[in-house]
Amino acid sequence: MLEKRIKKLESELEIWKRCGCTLDSPLHEKLAAIEKLVPAFGVHAPCRVLGVLRSTYYHHTLRRPEQTVIEKEDEIFILGGALVYRQALRIADKMYITRVHGEFKDADTFFPVVNWDLWEEVERQEFPADAKHAYPYTFLTYVRKK
Repeated sequence: MLEKRIKKLESELEIWKRCGCTLDSPLHEKLAAIEKLVPAFGVHAPCRVLGVLRSTYYHHTLRRPEQTVIEKEDEIFILGGALVYRQALRIADKMYITRVHGEFKDADTFFPVVNWDLWEEVERQEFPADAKHAYPYTFLTYVRKK
């Protein structure tokens, strides 16, 4: 346990050495530093160390007009909230959706409105409710029409 904590602290120290900014640095400087650190440390650790929400970092990378690290990947997965989904939809060319068949009266977050005319369903797997799943659900795959 102690060894694991020491390793984490050493990693955080290395992030501070490489980032070139402080907790008081402007957000744009922190975001630029995180971009440089992602290949070596991933997203989680630099964001945690510099006090930047991961959602803020992802929002930043999705909004940039130049090619981003995300656009260079063959396939990425976006895990919402609603705002993150809405922003990612404009650049997505494939969607994997799990639709849970139930009514959730207290739900306060929803998948954004999608123009389904732009998407083609290419795969569907339906599953019933069972001992592990209180509701039936469907795995859906859509690709953007060309």
